[in-house]
Amino acid sequence: MAYELTYIVDGEVYSSYEIQQGITITPEGYPVRYGYLFSGWDEVPATMPSHDVMVYGSFKPCRDLTPIETDEEEHVFSTDFAGETALPGIVVNNVYYNIAGIGYDAVSGTIQMNTPVSDEQVEAILGKDIADDEVVKGYNGIIFMVPAGKGEIDIDVQTVGGYTLSIKVGEQEARHINQVERGKVSVTYSVDKPTMVYIYASTANGARSLRGVSDANSVKLYGFKWSALPNEDTSIDIAGQEHLTGNGRAYNLQGMPAQKPRKGIYVRDGKKVVVK
Repeated sequence: MAYELTYIVDGEVYSSYEIQQGITITPEGYPVRYGYLFSGWDEVPATMPSHDVMVYGSFKPCRDLTPIETDEEEHVFSTDFAGETALPGIVVNNVYYNIAGIGYDAVSGTIQMNTPVSDEQVEAILGKDIADDEVVKGYNGIIFMVPAGKGEIDIDVQTVGGYTLSIKVGEQEARHINQVERGKVSVTYSVDKPTMVYIYASTANGARSLRGVSDANSVKLYGFKWSALPNEDTSIDIAGQEHLTGNGRAYNLQGMPAQKPRKGIYVRDGKKVVVK
């Protein structure tokens, strides 16, 4: 016997159809609304039960990303996305995706980046909100935010043709990697405040973008994992805020600039500073 499976977004029916009892349910792909974060579907059954099912989701405005909070966070695209999914400037699980073309390909389980971006284009959008027109129109790739400290980013990837995987952590110099056979590549970094990470496709030298889109040139992403690395104990006890002034800037543990530091713990030049 068949029962109704209905997906509802913000109180309105997104899709509805009948499924036979006991049949495996493949969840709907995430709906897209530019400038908004989708919550994901709640409680989608693995198989169709012997009654009608209503599944809910919602949007909320999203202009920025929050830092990763866990010690390890993994994104496998074959589980993050269901079915072929367009990714034109949307946020899923606190990761921003702006991928021209097909977006996520369910057959290969990959996000395929066929449009290259130059390092200069990425430099131009540093520090901008993800909903800014310059980000939407001038960037093709993935953005997420890492917390202050040391970390490692492992990316499951294959580079095809003349395209290179590029990773840029904040204002640090971009790193360009070729991986002609599918495999995992790792990038480590150290930052003193929450920082955006940009993952994108570029040409071999990472300096110029080619015109047009070509299937013969691609960066195929299967997923990525972020891990925190232990920091050395570099705490310095100081008597007052005067030691946090001058060249360089101190930040509190939430990544905000410390204009007039009081008693507490701060980060400056990659070191913890304790103001007593």
